Amino acid sequence: MNIFVSWSGDYSRAAAVALKEWLPLLFNPIDIFVSSESIRKGKRWPQEIAVQLEKTNFGIACLTHDNLEQPWLLFETGALSKLQEGYVQTLLLGGLEYSDVKEGPLQHFQHARFERSDFFRMIQTINEAQGVNKHSEKNLAKLFEKFWPDLDVAIQEAEKAKKAKVTVERSDTVILREVHELVNLIARNMPEPTPHNWGGFPNKGIMKLLTSPLAALFLPLDIYRILKSNGID
Repeated sequence: MNIFVSWSGDYSRAAAVALKEWLPLLFNPIDIFVSSESIRKGKRWPQEIAVQLEKTNFGIACLTHDNLEQPWLLFETGALSKLQEGYVQTLLLGGLEYSDVKEGPLQHFQHARFERSDFFRMIQTINEAQGVNKHSEKNLAKLFEKFWPDLDVAIQEAEKAKKAKVTVERSDTVILREVHELVNLIARNMPEPTPHNWGGFPNKGIMKLLTSPLAALFLPLDIYRILKSNGID
C-alpha cells in the first residue's frame, strides 16, 4: 500500500514525519511518502512528486490553522482525490475542528481530529484499504493501544515547538527575495533546452511562466498579495 502524506509548515511537516515513522509499526507492507524525507538530494522534486501521486492509493493531509489555504497542499490533495483508486483523509492538528474546514476543496474530505478515538477511525480506514493484508479488528486495536502513546508524544512535541517559535512579520524585501528563490527553483527544474522546446532567446517555457497569471503559480498567499499590491498580475 502507498500512502502520500501532504503537509505545509513546520508543525504540519513534523506531524507528517511522525506518521511516516509510526504507521509501519501497525501496517506491513506499506510505503509512506513525505516529500521532505523521501526525495533524495539531486532529484527533481516536481517530477518525483508527480510520480508518487500517480501510484498512491491513500492520502493524508496534515492540516493546521495556518495552512488551510496553502496552494501546494491544496494541489496535492486535489490531485490525490482525482485518482481512480485514490482516497484522501485530513488529519486536524492543533485543536483544529471540523467546522474550521468549512470553505474550499478541503471541506469535501473526511476529517479526523488528532485525538485517540477519532484518529483510530482513520487507522481503521487505512486497515480496510490494506485488502488481504489487513488486521482483524481485535489485533488492530491491540496494536493501536500499544503504539498510540509514541505518536501522541511526537505530535505534542511538534505542537510545543510551534508555540515556542516567535512569529515575526515578514518585510516586503524578505517576501520578494522568496519570489526570486521560487523563480530560480522553477527554472532549475525545467527541462533542458532541446530543438523541441527552445525557440531562441528567451526560452518559451520561461516566457510562459512569466506571462502566467499569479493564481496559476501556486504561490504562498503573502507572496501573492505583495505582488498584486505592486501591480504585478
